[in-house]
Amino acid sequence: MCPDIPREAVTLRVDESSEESLAARAYYAQFERARSARILFVSHMMLAIDHRFRLQRTSEAVQGNAGRGTATAEMWQQRWMEEAVLRFTDEPDHAGILPNYDVLLVDEAHELERVTAQAHSDGVAVHSMTHAAQVLSAHVPGIANTVYEMSQCMEALRRRGADHESIGFDRSHDMFAYVQSLESLSSQVMHKIPKRKKLPIEAERARRILVQDHAVLASMRGQRSSVRMEIRFSPKREYPTFWYGPRSVRKSLTGMWTRICLKGGAALTSATLYTPSYTGRYMTNFVVNDILAVPSGLMLPEPAPGAFRNVPDWVTDPVVLHRPKVKFGTAERHRWLPPGDDGASLGKWADSVGELLEETIARESRGGTIVLLTSFAAIEALAGRLQGLGDRLVVSRRGRSFEGMVSRYSELMRSGGRPVWLATGRAWTGMNLAPAKEDGVAPEDDYYIADLVIPRLPFRQNQTTTHAARVEGRSGFGAECRDVILRLRQGVGRMVRRPGVPRRNLWVLDPRAFDASKTYAQWLTLFFDR
Repeated sequence: MCPDIPREAVTLRVDESSEESLAARAYYAQFERARSARILFVSHMMLAIDHRFRLQRTSEAVQGNAGRGTATAEMWQQRWMEEAVLRFTDEPDHAGILPNYDVLLVDEAHELERVTAQAHSDGVAVHSMTHAAQVLSAHVPGIANTVYEMSQCMEALRRRGADHESIGFDRSHDMFAYVQSLESLSSQVMHKIPKRKKLPIEAERARRILVQDHAVLASMRGQRSSVRMEIRFSPKREYPTFWYGPRSVRKSLTGMWTRICLKGGAALTSATLYTPSYTGRYMTNFVVNDILAVPSGLMLPEPAPGAFRNVPDWVTDPVVLHRPKVKFGTAERHRWLPPGDDGASLGKWADSVGELLEETIARESRGGTIVLLTSFAAIEALAGRLQGLGDRLVVSRRGRSFEGMVSRYSELMRSGGRPVWLATGRAWTGMNLAPAKEDGVAPEDDYYIADLVIPRLPFRQNQTTTHAARVEGRSGFGAECRDVILRLRQGVGRMVRRPGVPRRNLWVLDPRAFDASKTYAQWLTLFFDR
């Protein structure tokens, strides 16, 4: 859930892991209190994990996959619904980790499929696993050679990362041999650990990491074609992480919607449930039907066409779009074209974009400026170029608290500092920057986000296995393009949070967004014209 926080920072210490400890008792107490509550506030991840438990604990109602080869998509959807009805009509108490709720309200509903995929996925950071084995080697005799072999595997994998951001693979791929080797080597280390010997706290923590990682690798070895396996590499050090997850969570999501419609009902809210087609019509088929897998038969019809998707004029009227001038097919030669993350081209790009930011946008801005970026490498490159902004500059970095960045930005706004924030991650979708009520800032004086800058289109930001399977499958690059549009709509939505605000400047610097030779330009034109 929080990739910037190391696992060790949020793991209970060994002396706190007992169910008798205060930390563990406080954790379990929240679920007991939930049993008597009428209204529960939970995260998307908690909802997804709860439903995963419900699928596991309710009895199997439909056995086998007879006729799978000839069944149409409509037939399979019907079977999923029938299975869900049989599972949940007489749902037992405590089937999930949450009480048996009857009404579900999902805010930011477009995020639910991504989080559900994460709830059904797991991974192993090979560097962390190898480090845990090295810590154990100081306390467990006879494992030094095995630990050395693990480190050799990691180095061999890191060399593969010099040419790849990620590699998808199956059981026939040579990468699967590394999964088997690391699973075997970790098993050898675990068998050498004395059963009755009490380890120091640091070694015991390392043992737990190794046990957990070994279990994930063993699970990967047993997976079949229903999951997608891949190895990802960190941007700077090429640290490898093995990851696996479902190719689709349609069955799980369809079960969730069918269950809740048996009990009461659900409402999905989001600014991006409707997405444009090539014809210009805004439709729910991509997000609601394709991604969130809501069966058409469970959806209430709109009382009037478009009643749920009208965007009021106060949302768009204050926004002025600034864009690079691009002729047909010339985006590849534009100076703001996003480069790779290699040092030379990244430095040239940072100099070009940084000059515009410092000399024009930040200088003329009447308030705060948000620069939405897609990688920490780009942030670091721009931060080095913008040192002349001094204390106005707020930089997001790995390990820094997102809430801390928001607080720093707000402090600068209250003191008239006109901050410039180089942001990524949650800033695209999970941020509501606005004056606090107690500050008493009138709408016409609200310059909290006077300028929003998007230097790069947010390609390849969705890292779920389900999205990768869509891109590799029939949907192809169109699935990636639609995901980019969803993220852009969320990012631009940060600008206007209430009626009556003054002018907002939207700077879209990526020339590919306005190059008519690009396949996705038509979709983006529809969006930016609105």
